[in-house]
Amino acid sequence: MKQIKNVLLLLYCSITLIGCKKSYNKIDITFIKSESNDSIPIKYCLFKLSDKDTALFNKYILEQIIVNKHYVFDSLPDGKYVLEYSNLTQDTLTKVINLKNNLVYETRILYDSLPLEKYYNETPIHNLKEGEKYTFFRWGGSIARMESFYDVTKLDHKYYLNTYSDTMKLLNHNDIIAIKKFEAELLALNNKGFCRSSDQMTNTLSKGNQTDTIREMTCNWYGYESLMRKIYKRH
Repeated sequence: MKQIKNVLLLLYCSITLIGCKKSYNKIDITFIKSESNDSIPIKYCLFKLSDKDTALFNKYILEQIIVNKHYVFDSLPDGKYVLEYSNLTQDTLTKVINLKNNLVYETRILYDSLPLEKYYNETPIHNLKEGEKYTFFRWGGSIARMESFYDVTKLDHKYYLNTYSDTMKLLNHNDIIAIKKFEAELLALNNKGFCRSSDQMTNTLSKGNQTDTIREMTCNWYGYESLMRKIYKRH
């Protein structure tokens, strides 16, 4: 009989402790980029986490977000939380997070996601005909003027690249895909962003007598640098 009483007492204590156990939830947020070798910190980006009453974290606009860093918010009580952040095009996105029962909520935010499928068929390299040539030119910068350029020529059903440092480089299949992706990104970012005018970059795509001007104003896009690394196999 005494043994039965001890078992019941132990069971009661266990149930009581479980009922009184506090809930400690966790939110783990990581910003990532589609290009694994692009680890440059993100500037001018909204990043805010709030509960129903107040902001738990609110990054100032001039503070940078470190790519691949885990931003961890621990010991959070049960309840509803709101995550707000902006992406490469400076659109504001919102996620509602419901926490309870010691939940660990992890989210990886792809910062530079773009709807490239909409633009692939509009890229100059996709529409280049035999014997034609087009030129990409980019300039801007806050301290000193920066310039970049390339032109692509199609001859005998092959594509050739000219840059400041190279002349008539024969492009392989992967090079052409990389240029097409770069140009689709450029078209997707036209007039996107709101960084300072002195930091903005102006781009032109010219073929024959036609020149299209594209202003990319995110101050967070490094598509040209990524393209050159791929074509010249730089790391």
